[in-house]
Order: sequence, then structure tokens, then C-alpha cells
Amino acid sequence: MRRLWLISFSIFIWSLFSLSFPASTKVTLNQFLAKVLTMYPSLKTLHAQVDSQRAALQNTGSLAEPFLSYESAPNPMVQFKQKINNPLKVQTDQSLSSRDVALSELRLQATQRSLTATAKKLYYRLYALNKLLSLTREEQRVLDQMYRSSLRQYETNLTTQQDPLTMSLMRTEVTIKLEQLNQEQQSLLTEAKRWVGGDDITLLFPDSLTVSPLDQDISFFQKKALSTGNLEVALAGVEFEKATLATHLTDLSRLFELELGAGYDTTMGTFSWMAGISLPLWIGKIETSHRFQDSLTWSASENMKDVILRVRSDVANLVYKIQSADHILPLYEKDLLPKAKQARNLGQVSYQTGKQRLSEWATAEQRYLTLSGQFYQLLAERLSLEADLEEMAGTWR
Repeated sequence: MRRLWLISFSIFIWSLFSLSFPASTKVTLNQFLAKVLTMYPSLKTLHAQVDSQRAALQNTGSLAEPFLSYESAPNPMVQFKQKINNPLKVQTDQSLSSRDVALSELRLQATQRSLTATAKKLYYRLYALNKLLSLTREEQRVLDQMYRSSLRQYETNLTTQQDPLTMSLMRTEVTIKLEQLNQEQQSLLTEAKRWVGGDDITLLFPDSLTVSPLDQDISFFQKKALSTGNLEVALAGVEFEKATLATHLTDLSRLFELELGAGYDTTMGTFSWMAGISLPLWIGKIETSHRFQDSLTWSASENMKDVILRVRSDVANLVYKIQSADHILPLYEKDLLPKAKQARNLGQVSYQTGKQRLSEWATAEQRYLTLSGQFYQLLAERLSLEADLEEMAGTWR
């Protein structure tokens, strides 16, 4: 009876914890990216900015607020005035507002693309960490076996004290490495959770990630980036257009604007009409504004040139790094890892047949696991470069 009560109580406690802490959502890479683009906090702010700029564009060009007044002396009179904006100024002002909309939309797209690239790199880094943790645990298991074997041999005077001491040292080093990898993994998982609005997620990783070699040269990606792919270039271009339009609007301030009005004399019962124009007499003020806008236009032009040169250089560097990684990865897969695995197996056989020391087998084992870890790190870096190129040029194929 007491045992049944304990089982029932345990089930009750487990159910409470299940309700309090819902199960983690398992997500693939594409699902993770979709959640990031939906839940990342700053994107909501950028969406709101786009909406506000679009609303401002709709109001651009509308008439100014009318002016209504009442005079009590000498004769009571009601007056109404309305300023009529110059059509050329209205058209230019609308063009300026449309550039503000384009800038807010481009900034949103640039942030989305940057988040996608960074989220991919986070995922690839976690994939490599998972592989490294698995390899390190395997290394720890093998070293534990070697340590116990070396102790037995030392106790039976089949080896010197050097072997168990060496194994103990290597075990401690692996324990420290495992702790560091666990800490880095938890840090990255916390960051991933923040990116999806605090949702508890579990990233799913495939057994292996494949890499497709680049099928285009540097000039292709540079042309793609400078034509439509790179959002930084597009932003610089719209900033230049906006500065040019602002300079043109300053020139249009030399044109007059019309003001119409009407009045009603309540004593005499008569209407009066009024028409007037604004005269741009303060030429010095206009010239100063024009010089200021000219300097902004020149600065925007130089910035656009600098962005184009930098993007061309960055794209070329990314392609060089990807091509280098594409040459190195096959060397690991087809040469280094098979040879290291063979050396490990031979080391085990040589130790078991008494042809070499335990430490030599352990070194071969450690060498194979180290090279395997390097391969997964290089693979993650190669895929991260691919994500950077996609962000930079709009595509990687």
C-alpha cells in the first residue's frame, strides 16, 4: 500500500512539472529561420517604421491646413485663407517621401537577410559543436579504457608508471575540453532561444551536411551584388537619389506659392476676395541651403562609390575563401581522415601485440579524433561563408 501511494504521488508531481514546463519544440534549420524572421524583436520595429513611412507618403502633397479668422472691429468680419502649394514642389516632395519608403523597406530587407545569414551560421556552429562533443565523449571513453588497462599492466609490472600517468593527464585534458564545449553549446543555445522570442526550441541536425561547390566565378557574384543582390548598394543608391531630390527641392524654393482667401463683412453683408503670392526675396538664405544640400549630395555620391568598391572586394574575398575550403575539405575526407583512422587501428593492433607503447596508440587515437573535429569545424565555416555570400550577393549559386 505504501509503495502504491509513493507511485501515485510521483505521477502527480511529474504531471505538475509537465504542465509547468511545456515540452521543447523540435525545429529543423528552415523552421528555425522562419521562427527567427517571425519572432525577432527588432523586426517588429522595422515593420512599424515601414508602415509609418507609407502613411506619410499618402499625406504628402495634401493641402496645408486652412486659416480661419474673425475680426470684431471696425466691422465684424470672418476671413478664410488657403495656401496652394506649387505643383513642382509637391511632386518633388512626393518623390522624396517615396525614397523614405524605399529606404525603410530596404532596411527591413537588409535586417531580414542579415538575420537569416547569422541564424544559419549559429545553426552550423551548433552542428559542429554537437559533432565535437560526440567525438570528445568518445575520446573520453577510449582514454578511460586505456587508463584502466595501463593501471592493470602497471600493477602487474608489465609497464612503467609513465603510461598510467600519461593516460591520466590526457583524461584531464579531455575533461576540460568537454566542459568548455558544453559551456559554448549552452551559450549558443541561449542565443538561439532569444532570437525566437524566448521560445523553448530544440534544433534538429542531420547526420551529415553536404556542400555544393560554387558553379560561378567571382565576376558573376560581383555583378549580381552590384545589380540587384546587395542591399547595402541599393541603400546607398536610394540615399544618393534622396539627396539629389532634396537639392532640387531647395532650387524650387525660388518659385512663388499662391494663397487664396475670402472674407465676409457681417455688418455690410458683403463678400471680399483675396489672392496673393509668396516672394522668394531672401536669396542668400536659399543659396546657403543649396550649398548645404550640394555637400550632402556629394557625400552620398562618394559613399555610394565606397560601398561599391567595398562590396566588390568583400564578394571576391568570400569567393576566394569558399574556393579554398572546397579544396581543403576533400583532402580531409579522402586523405587525412582515412589515413588517421588506419593509423589508429594499426596503433591498437601494435599495442595489443606488444610492438609499441600504450601512449603511442593513445596519440594515434587522439590524432584521429582531433582531425575529425577539425573537419567538422571547417565544414561549418564553409557553410557559414556560403551564408555570408548569399547575404552579400543575394545568391550563392
